[in-house]
Amino acid sequence: LTASCCAMLRAVTGVDGVGHEPSLSRLAGWFTGGREKSIVTLKKGAACIIDFPGKIAAGKGVLHGLFQPRDLRRQKMFPT
Repeated sequence: LTASCCAMLRAVTGVDGVGHEPSLSRLAGWFTGGREKSIVTLKKGAACIIDFPGKIAAGKGVLHGLFQPRDLRRQKMFPT
């Protein structure tokens, strides 16, 4: 899954991802660390920001933000 995602994204400059566990955390792990074991756990309704200084590739992403549902509710970005 993750290798094929990277292949499809070679010419893309930005990505918004939506998904479910465990796939979303694995994808975040692939983009930020180059492996499917993620250092973050995205709960249901969570969001993260991953930036790619160059091209989108495994291990090239930089995690800039991780927002669990409670964080988003506090900022009124997520309905209660």
